[in-house]
Amino acid sequence: AQGRKGRVYPDQRRRFTDPKSGRTIWQLTNAGAATTKLYFTNRSVTPDSRWLIYHSDRGSAPEHFNLFKMDLRTGESIQLTESGGVTEDTPEISYDGKQVYYGENEHSVKSVDLESLQERTLCRFDDPIHFDHAFTITPDGRSLIVPAFIEPPKKLGYNFGHYTRRDALIVVNTANGEQRRLIDGNTPLGHVAICPTNGSLVLFSLHVHWAEIQ
Repeated sequence: AQGRKGRVYPDQRRRFTDPKSGRTIWQLTNAGAATTKLYFTNRSVTPDSRWLIYHSDRGSAPEHFNLFKMDLRTGESIQLTESGGVTEDTPEISYDGKQVYYGENEHSVKSVDLESLQERTLCRFDDPIHFDHAFTITPDGRSLIVPAFIEPPKKLGYNFGHYTRRDALIVVNTANGEQRRLIDGNTPLGHVAICPTNGSLVLFSLHVHWAEIQ
């Protein structure tokens, strides 16, 4: 079972006080055995602060992720997709708050309209591809950068094998799905983010061991 697009899930929020800081904490979901996530570098809330976007396997088989939007006024969640194949940590909200871009099933880059729930495939890769961390959109919404792990690691010894893999930052035209490689390299690339005031400026990391990230 994957749940169904448009299904409404009840408010699960609870409020409590942190015993050390005295601050008020809101727990937004309580999905039991389900995994419910958002990624800390993603913009996960729409510009009007109404909707929170997250991915979860609630209502589905374990590890079969779909997208949801939570109404932060009421706590209710609405299921946005039903494939069960949404890639963890990829969702990115457009600057106008109308679209969410995400990866699916190691083949497709897609978007879903937050109002109509209509899905659209921007592009599809012939070979399986691992989407590595969050997608990022330009402020004008014309270009999406997809960080991708496109070849398996080379086995070059104990210390360096996990560093020597082929990653790319792929720029996708959101109107027609055309692709170009911004970077095609031989080390893990992650945490890509386009500057919110300059769509030509891109931040990314050489995403190796946490103590050695550049």
